[in-house]
Amino acid sequence: MLSKEEFDYCTARMPRPCVDLVFLCKGKILLMKRIIEPDKGLWALPGGSILLGETVEQAAVRKAREETGIIITEQVLKVIGILTYFGKTRQDICITYAIELPEYPIIVTDFQHEEGRWFDAMPAELSSNARVQLPWAVKGI
Repeated sequence: MLSKEEFDYCTARMPRPCVDLVFLCKGKILLMKRIIEPDKGLWALPGGSILLGETVEQAAVRKAREETGIIITEQVLKVIGILTYFGKTRQDICITYAIELPEYPIIVTDFQHEEGRWFDAMPAELSSNARVQLPWAVKGI
């Protein structure tokens, strides 16, 4: 695992491969309210970095568990888009997956999120990535 300084050094010099997850249940989408940068105070999709030695599918399964407490398998993942994000200090290449759930699960947040909530419309305080990715979910499912 990289320290914050090592992570910042690497991401300032090369794109960061990551996964983002669009959870859908009964016509609603799960968003997480961030309490750290990037996008502090905004609603965003759960997701994050792909670790060395991990497939994109394994990263998606791990990020679902770590950030939301939702346990999924690789078989439920559906790629709905790829986003290149240019931030202030880094570039991300995000593979975006949609996951349909039959019932609302209990959401368990991690250190990055204040809460998780199901939305049937996009909130005003939405991250720029999610603004691009959420319409894909509507078309992709």
